[in-house]
Amino acid sequence: MKGSFLTKMLGLIACAFLLASCEVEEQRYSTWEEMSQAPANQLSWIPSFMLQEEALVQNIHSIVECHDLDSNKGWGKAECNEEALDWFQNLNFQIQQLDTAGWKLLSKMGLQNKQVQVAQIENWQIVLEGNTFYYFGE
Repeated sequence: MKGSFLTKMLGLIACAFLLASCEVEEQRYSTWEEMSQAPANQLSWIPSFMLQEEALVQNIHSIVECHDLDSNKGWGKAECNEEALDWFQNLNFQIQQLDTAGWKLLSKMGLQNKQVQVAQIENWQIVLEGNTFYYFGE
């Protein structure tokens, strides 16, 4: 009986430790300007094109940025106005089905379809759905 109780307790402790060690952080910004003024440690997780591309400056909003400290992966989404959408339309998108990992991350953020148009910018994959763009990478 004691061995069974001890085994259960060790299992619970191990689960608690694993959950605590999976550290996913999320930041939300209402506007591009708010995001661009975030502390440097938060900005390091934002894809550089979102901060530097002139067509996106001041033309994206409702930004959500997430990252996993353990895996060094980042993902997020933002809403676009017409100027930003025009810029995205000039990227080389290809229709493909997202892999399980990418789908898991982006569907939690509201992505509706698993088969999407995907473009690559630096080490980020970009998905455009309506006036929302999603991104994920390392």
